[in-house]
Amino acid sequence: MKKSGIVLLVVLCTALCAAITGQATVAHHGMFVVFFGDQEIGYEEFAISSTGITTAGSSSVGGQTIAVSTVLRPDSYELNSMGVTLTGKFQDGKFKASAGPAQLSYVLPQPYMVVDNNVFAQYQQVIDLAQAGIEEVSVLTPALVLMSQQPVLLGKVWRGEKVYYAVGDQKVEMEEYGALLAESVYVRILAHEGKLTVVEVPAQGVKAVLRGYENGQTAADDTSEEAERHRSEEFRVEAGDVTLAGTLTLPQGEGPFPAVLLNSGSGPQDRDGNTPPALMTSMFRLMAEYFTELGIAVLRYDERGVGESTGDYNAATFSDLMDDIRALIAYLKGHPEIDQHHIVILGHSEGGVFAPILASEDPDIAGIVLLGAPSAPLDKIMIEQLEHQASLEYVPEGQRQLLRDQYLPLIRQAIADAKAGKSETMMPLNLEWLRQHMAHDPAETIKKVKQPVLLIHGEEDVKVLPYHSAVLEEALRQEGNDKVESHVLPKTTHEFTMFPYDNLAYDPTDPWKTPPELYEIIGRWLTATLLD
Repeated sequence: MKKSGIVLLVVLCTALCAAITGQATVAHHGMFVVFFGDQEIGYEEFAISSTGITTAGSSSVGGQTIAVSTVLRPDSYELNSMGVTLTGKFQDGKFKASAGPAQLSYVLPQPYMVVDNNVFAQYQQVIDLAQAGIEEVSVLTPALVLMSQQPVLLGKVWRGEKVYYAVGDQKVEMEEYGALLAESVYVRILAHEGKLTVVEVPAQGVKAVLRGYENGQTAADDTSEEAERHRSEEFRVEAGDVTLAGTLTLPQGEGPFPAVLLNSGSGPQDRDGNTPPALMTSMFRLMAEYFTELGIAVLRYDERGVGESTGDYNAATFSDLMDDIRALIAYLKGHPEIDQHHIVILGHSEGGVFAPILASEDPDIAGIVLLGAPSAPLDKIMIEQLEHQASLEYVPEGQRQLLRDQYLPLIRQAIADAKAGKSETMMPLNLEWLRQHMAHDPAETIKKVKQPVLLIHGEEDVKVLPYHSAVLEEALRQEGNDKVESHVLPKTTHEFTMFPYDNLAYDPTDPWKTPPELYEIIGRWLTATLLD
């Protein structure tokens, strides 16, 4: 789930083959460059031999610097991080840990992998395990001992196919490996001649690359071609003192075409619907491709201060963001290939707050699609989501306690400060944006909407709980608008990714995958609303 603030929690794993299989690991040393999204945030120096793995690294994210050093040997382990030291021994099928005065012992079935946060070189041992034919392993995460959590989990490792990695004009043949930790966290590993080269945790947006390879990427299949089925044009729209940039995707043939304008949720997002690396579904790009195939034009844009758009997103108010959408609607209406009377607004989360306002004030809007939209003012949503998350059994107790004892008091104080008219609070929040949201009641506004409405919610939405969709539907029907269609997608989150627990549809190697039903449902509704 997405939480306020950025927490760098990189789950990494290792197992000394000297301890497990009697085989020596590949000698290797050097430096990894660490990236969070596209931003370089740190480094890790390492040395690997048959007698052990040593690391020393430092990464900085969100103003916080995390320094970690480790020594892993066949019979012992040592972790030093931020002034805290943990040591442990591997004896008699157990991991015997010491952290200050605490002496703890955990059963550790073989074969096993040792896991720690913000460490990368240890992944060399995943390569060794997979090459030795080992598939299922115990996963030991020593750092969890410091969090008073169970440190022994389940894991799998495997060897994949050969891939090509392009560095400049050179293509290097690599071996691909994978690790699955705790049945939900997928780690992609690339090796060159048996030596660890790239470690990537897609769900966390973290990647470590051996120095010299950091400007490379996995080479695409030169023979793959995709037929061009639509046209795209870039645009610039003036919205007050801000210039909004985006892409208008048009069907082949002659217009005018009906159109859908895609509007994202809170937080600075680009035209693809992404906030790298925290949110990478590319949902809006996929929608543009899907809907254009149906004969519908799609407008998507970089929010102010994002990508090629100017301005400062963090300084924008509720009214500023509304004015941005109004400027985009005006652009669509004036475009020669767009049917100005057949425009739909699709809003996700906060965008689902804006869409009903715009539809109620503009009868030319042909309908609205609301994804994960709230039915209550933002202050109530903020409190509700944190209280709900703090009650979830699958959330580790340490995180639940953090939500109860730290985040909730901070949010309540921010709400109080906003109500008091203050300009600042202890959290990095735009209080004027929050004040304007608090003054708006989505359930009352949607009663003014007379156009067709499509509501879609994720069953496992822990930010805007699924019942909000039912409240909005009831408000519409009470006012006589029966042109309402509502869906709850099973095992789907607020971001419309697949819920990772007890879900056969979840693919840990593709954690940002969105369900095909999302596009199919919207596509059918758009066809009926705009084309039939």
